[in-house]
Amino acid sequence: MRRASNLFLYGFLLPAGLYGLIYALFSHPLLASFSTHYFCGQEDGYQNIWNLWWVNKSVTQLHQLPWYTTYLHYPVGTTLIAHTLAPFNGFVAIPLFKIGLTLNQVYNTIVVFSFVMTGVTTFWLAWRLSGSYVGALFAGAAFTFCHFHFAHAQNHLQMVTLEWLPLAILAIYELLTRPTVLKGIAAAGAMLLVALSDFHLTFYAVIAGTLLGIITLARQFRGGFADVRKFAIPLSLFVILTSASTGLLAWKLLHVNKTDELQQNHDPAIWSTDVIDPIIPSAQWRFAELSKPIWSRLATPDKGFVYIEHSLYVGWMVLLLCGWVLLRWRAIGLKDMGYWFGLMLFFFLLSLGPRLHIWGTITKFPGVYPVLEKLFPPLKVGGVPMRMMIMVSLTGAVIAAAALGDVIRISRKWALLIVPLIAMGWAFESLPKAQPTTPAVYPQWALKLREMPDGAVIDTNYKTELSAHLYYATGHGKPVGEGYISRYPKSVEVRRGEFRALVDNWNFDKLRDDWKFRYLVIRLTDDQGRQLPELPYKAVYREDKDRLRVYDLTQK
Repeated sequence: MRRASNLFLYGFLLPAGLYGLIYALFSHPLLASFSTHYFCGQEDGYQNIWNLWWVNKSVTQLHQLPWYTTYLHYPVGTTLIAHTLAPFNGFVAIPLFKIGLTLNQVYNTIVVFSFVMTGVTTFWLAWRLSGSYVGALFAGAAFTFCHFHFAHAQNHLQMVTLEWLPLAILAIYELLTRPTVLKGIAAAGAMLLVALSDFHLTFYAVIAGTLLGIITLARQFRGGFADVRKFAIPLSLFVILTSASTGLLAWKLLHVNKTDELQQNHDPAIWSTDVIDPIIPSAQWRFAELSKPIWSRLATPDKGFVYIEHSLYVGWMVLLLCGWVLLRWRAIGLKDMGYWFGLMLFFFLLSLGPRLHIWGTITKFPGVYPVLEKLFPPLKVGGVPMRMMIMVSLTGAVIAAAALGDVIRISRKWALLIVPLIAMGWAFESLPKAQPTTPAVYPQWALKLREMPDGAVIDTNYKTELSAHLYYATGHGKPVGEGYISRYPKSVEVRRGEFRALVDNWNFDKLRDDWKFRYLVIRLTDDQGRQLPELPYKAVYREDKDRLRVYDLTQK
């Protein structure tokens, strides 16, 4: 009993407390707005707010699985299998709603949980591989508080949900090194958690597990397959359970892409890592003005500088510690060290994309990413190879844990000086800029619409605000005709065009009679500020300041 309590204390409570404290300090004064603001920006931030609302709505009220909705792109609706739904977060949100938390409190709880738990699971992975407690604590902090994580916290909740990636890799490593039936079940469960968070992360875990499986197979071959029997039942169970869970979701994604082709919205030639990204503090850094002359040149030709995606700085402290391991290769006690360095290099090369990027210039030097696309064509749907850098940060953190452990073993006296200096250097280079927030308030028309009888809504805000209509939909709770989602099936894209054409031509009678819409939210002012005429429907809400109207299309 005492051993279990000590393991809980040192293996969970202390790391979680440390990472919670660091998050509070790094994000200060963010936590002060926990109940008044969302810990995100707008656009994709609004999209992720809707995701949480929808999963709760579908499961607790509509009693259905959340991967299809008619609450967007009404009346036919759309599949959400390729959308960045991150249903794990939605499932976690359900009990939080049950205990009385508001939507913004639920969102913020999930953000904080993800940062803390990502540190904890990375700590577990690094502790298992390096055997160094202090080094593992550093690894957890280095990974969860990297520039990538804080940058994506601005808008991409699915990429904040990194906590199950280290756990899945640890579970697969355990399964392939010391297989048991329980570990086969645990590894399948960990893979499902990753799949319920993000398909990109799932693919990374699959690659890492496959490469480790190849190494394990090679070892068995060299040993004449003397103990291969011990793998039979655990691995078979893992494959069966993973196929029935994660595999089923992947099959559904591939099936949708085959029968109703998903429209690509990212060009991998653009969304690729620049060779200077890992070594130069990004625009996400608190002191970004110091490095601005360098990172400001990292422009994407079609959308200008997207510093969220280019926040790929690994950190000089981590890189120096990785260099230390290379210098003391034979003395370091990192298990399967060559695998972790190989994995780090492999994902870095893949993240470079189809063409090498050098300080903002897309050169003609080819990368290895197109080979991966040919081997796995559905990868084209994602098209963001630069996100593979998260695996470089993870493997770098694990290797750094072993380096710190080695420093402590060499001389505890010098370690008392060196480890704090490394920690301070890491804190300086990792300190993030202030996180954006979004007020947790709804416009009055959305609250008024919530009180109205059921009926689908034509919310023309989509024409000027990319995803605000998703947030407003969580306020009034009714289906809407638009719906900003991550990946559009071709059929949905076609219907979307038809819907927009009818709205642009003010053909609201057809939208009422044939598409079964009831409410219209519209501003009677055009782009030049000219006033437009009133419509021949009953206005159930009006704001004279900007001539906003909510019409009931069924009443004249």
